[in-house]
Amino acid sequence: NIGVCLCVGCWLEGGEEMGCSPEEFIRYLGKEKKLFKLHVRNVTAPLSAPGGFNETFPDAGYYNLVNVLKTLDEINFDGVIMNDHLIDMVGGHYTCEAYFTAYLKGAVDAVQNDRGQK
Repeated sequence: NIGVCLCVGCWLEGGEEMGCSPEEFIRYLGKEKKLFKLHVRNVTAPLSAPGGFNETFPDAGYYNLVNVLKTLDEINFDGVIMNDHLIDMVGGHYTCEAYFTAYLKGAVDAVQNDRGQK
């Protein structure tokens, strides 16, 4: 099978020039059964914005990543969700990895709780 590893951060860098939202593309890939893996990252702005973008914490960017996770739940995604590029923070790499992973875990739990799965 051939499928897609979608980098949400790259999609967000493209902004409106991507032609659709990450959620719309995820729905398309889900319908085609072609979404296998998702890299999650947030950025401060699209590349076309004045000053471009910077990678940032998942909860500090211009996009609400919970909407992406809700869409994954909507399409019954059963692939891999993983952190993408990590940014520098006090405590080093492992601290940042723990922060990003905890954010994703909490957000996934919240989405599942909203629909009564947990």
